[in-house]
Amino acid sequence: MRFKRSDVPGILIATVAPAALFSLLVLSFGLEHHHGTPLLGALAGNVAGGAATLAVLSRFVRRWDRVVITLALLIAAVLGVILLQRTGNDGGAFATSLKLAGVLLFGVINLFVILDVLVHGLNPSLQRRDARLARERAEAQ
Repeated sequence: MRFKRSDVPGILIATVAPAALFSLLVLSFGLEHHHGTPLLGALAGNVAGGAATLAVLSRFVRRWDRVVITLALLIAAVLGVILLQRTGNDGGAFATSLKLAGVLLFGVINLFVILDVLVHGLNPSLQRRDARLARERAEAQ
């Protein structure tokens, strides 16, 4: 199999994202003292499975600019929430709005990736299958 330039984001996602996300989850929930329990292994397996799926499907994402800009906005919202938490202003309407914006931005990122996978991955394969079936029907007549 030959690698193409469109495979580079998938390779980066497959190598960097699982470790970074696992570290973020362990540090966020204070799980670093769970040595010897199945919790860390199960968490690592689930994170790696999700990252592997995203890495495989990243070949079909054509509009990375939308995903990267939305990811940057999500990171800004997370940093804003962390800043408000550190300053003691976590209970206000602005902090709640930033948290809701983060959830919505995460959904938008997923929507962008899913739409690109459907448009550039699934739809062409279905069109090729339909063309093959129509050709076979025409040859049978």
